[in-house]
Amino acid sequence: MKRLTAMLLVLCVLSAAVPALGEDYSGTWYVTMADVTVAYIRLNGDGTAEMRSFTAKETITGTWTADGDIVTITAKDKPMDFVFDGTSLTNDESSPLTREEGKLPLEVVTRIMSGEEYELPEGMTEWEMTKIVMNFAKEYMKHMGQDGHETGGDGGTGSEPAGQGNTEPVATME
Repeated sequence: MKRLTAMLLVLCVLSAAVPALGEDYSGTWYVTMADVTVAYIRLNGDGTAEMRSFTAKETITGTWTADGDIVTITAKDKPMDFVFDGTSLTNDESSPLTREEGKLPLEVVTRIMSGEEYELPEGMTEWEMTKIVMNFAKEYMKHMGQDGHETGGDGGTGSEPAGQGNTEPVATME
């Protein structure tokens, strides 16, 4: 009986400690738009961070901390708070960060759109890839607005954020 009571006490202490440990935010988080990975942030276990937009030539380094469901990422001396909603890190100033990569990296989309040679991703048909590229172009233009300046995700229309909602192709192919 004493052994059973001791084991139950240990289990109670351990189960009480689990929520205190919180979410493990370390790892790679992705920014995607219409199934295309446009950037990533890698949160390392030692509190350092690496950020890369696929349009940038360099990787930016910084730091990160977590306090409950608030993750603060600091780069170039500018902290940015994100809230963990159970699946993604969000804030009002940027696209959500998720643990899932898009179906295509921006580098492939850039090659396709500039007419360069590219490799068809394994398991993807030419039609699927074309559909993703067309949807990305549509979302990118909406995100950037008609004058080429960033509008904050909805193209200034008040509609859904970039990368969300309608995933139908812009045009149809016979």
